[in-house]
Amino acid sequence: MNKFTVKFNDVTERDMDLLFLEEIVSSREFANIFLSKVGIKNAVVIETELSKTAVEFGESDMTILFSIEGRKHAILIEDKIDAIAMPRQCERYFKRGELGIANDEYDSFDVFIVAPEKYLSQNIEADKYPNQVTYEECAEYFSLQNDVRSAFKLQQILQAIDKQKHGYQVIENKSVTD
Repeated sequence: MNKFTVKFNDVTERDMDLLFLEEIVSSREFANIFLSKVGIKNAVVIETELSKTAVEFGESDMTILFSIEGRKHAILIEDKIDAIAMPRQCERYFKRGELGIANDEYDSFDVFIVAPEKYLSQNIEADKYPNQVTYEECAEYFSLQNDVRSAFKLQQILQAIDKQKHGYQVIENKSVTD
């Protein structure tokens, strides 16, 4: 395979959301990075939604619906590169998940956070998420593939990890956070 370089001026969480959604839909092996953490096998993606919002509970970065033996299971994913966690953000993910069950959108759900290892290790709010996937785990998956598409995505993930390591220091603005 030819070596090439991809340079992003900036890698945003939305860029990463789209990468993760595409790969979860396209690759059962990649989806299993998430599903194996909650003991799910033989799931088929039936729907994805980017930035799903519930007025009273805010937004889920990614919502993926799977069919598992005739039942619908959702995974709700928060993605972070370097932005601070909002107060009660994980709690609101659970409320959105419960609302999805109440509205018959799915039968069960799990909540995840996907972020660079450094973010997860340094952010107390990240510990509240019962399921974590690191960007580094995703990078390892792409590094084991042998195609140009995966090499491109690997570079995007590595640049996001680098952004987190060397990015700006976030200073919380209380009025904006509230």
